[in-house]
Amino acid sequence: MLRCFASTRAAPILPESRRMSVPRSVETSQHRPDPLTRDRRLAQTSEVVETPPRTRAWSSVVAVLFLIVAMWAGYAAIGPPPVAIVGGSGLVAFVIWQRSYLRRPVDPSVILPLFLLTVAALDVHMAEEYLARFGPAMSRLFDISWTERSFLLIFAFLGPCLYALTAIGLYYRIPLAGFLAWFIFIGPGVAEFTHFIFPLLKPALDPTLPAAITATVSNGRLVAEMPNYWIGATGRYYFPGLYTAALPMVPGIYAIIRLAGRARVAEVRPDRPESMSHPKRFSGLGFVEGGDIRRRP
Repeated sequence: MLRCFASTRAAPILPESRRMSVPRSVETSQHRPDPLTRDRRLAQTSEVVETPPRTRAWSSVVAVLFLIVAMWAGYAAIGPPPVAIVGGSGLVAFVIWQRSYLRRPVDPSVILPLFLLTVAALDVHMAEEYLARFGPAMSRLFDISWTERSFLLIFAFLGPCLYALTAIGLYYRIPLAGFLAWFIFIGPGVAEFTHFIFPLLKPALDPTLPAAITATVSNGRLVAEMPNYWIGATGRYYFPGLYTAALPMVPGIYAIIRLAGRARVAEVRPDRPESMSHPKRFSGLGFVEGGDIRRRP
């Protein structure tokens, strides 16, 4: 009975010198997170980080090389029009990218939905172009060799691959991905207005013949079934992609306006937390500064 009573008594209080000390707060900054973990946390927050000068330099070089290769490939396979389209859109995108995303990559929650929405609308638009034979129609209009095969190769295979890689890069705030996003916003996003001009242009090959033709174009290549959409020959105002041309233009132009406005605010109000190079944010655990979480005192 005494043993049972003794077992139910409170445990003896140890002297102060024999007590085990337990830390009251945990300093997580003692354990440095691996780079992948920090990049994932950065991608999921609104923290804005300045791009290092070295990263800016090699990103700019890669962007210029991309434009040169794309223009050369387009000229060799099709003709001069792709050089004007890719070169013009790429040059404008490069200038805007240098002054905005390359300096401070935008929060993925802002730019990524706009990019994906523009790409989705662009895919619907290209479906109409494919069904109405956009490539051969351009071949007849400008005397170039844009075949159905090259159209599918560019927009149905290489394009989606590039869009997917760009989306991943935007999520992790890779500076080069910002250039490709701006290229899509400016190129397919804005330049689609040319579809409203093409029906008014007189084709270079047999302009008065409404029927489709198969002929050898200026670079010596054979292009089959080239339709004629000139309004002067058909009496109809239409060109492949005309009905859905506005679909990618709406999110593309909206993305340009919104992102340009954010970049302007960041330059005018550098004291704003979103535009600081290493801002201090408040979270449920405390303050986040430089990638570490510190508890409040």
